[in-house]
Amino acid sequence: MAVPTPPPPRFDPIPERPSAPKPQHDLSPIGQAYGIAFEFGVYLIVCAGAGWLVDRYVAGGGKTWTVVGAVFGLIGGGVRIIRAAQKMYRDMDRKPD
Repeated sequence: MAVPTPPPPRFDPIPERPSAPKPQHDLSPIGQAYGIAFEFGVYLIVCAGAGWLVDRYVAGGGKTWTVVGAVFGLIGGGVRIIRAAQKMYRDMDRKPD
């Protein structure tokens, strides 16, 4: 007596999900402003913190490198703000009203 073989498995294609509608704007203007302000603070804190670490563990005390780091953070954050503002103005000019 022959043993019946099972039928081959049937693979149905996975149906594609409909894509979600894409938002027209990535962030609201207030969200962009908060993001830029947060980045400015991060630049300042990270650079001043790096300067403090150099003062404490490499230079042996003082506040010179902390101040230098804070200045670099202010400059870096300021450059970031200016570039973001220029990009927003360019984007505003491209959008038709």
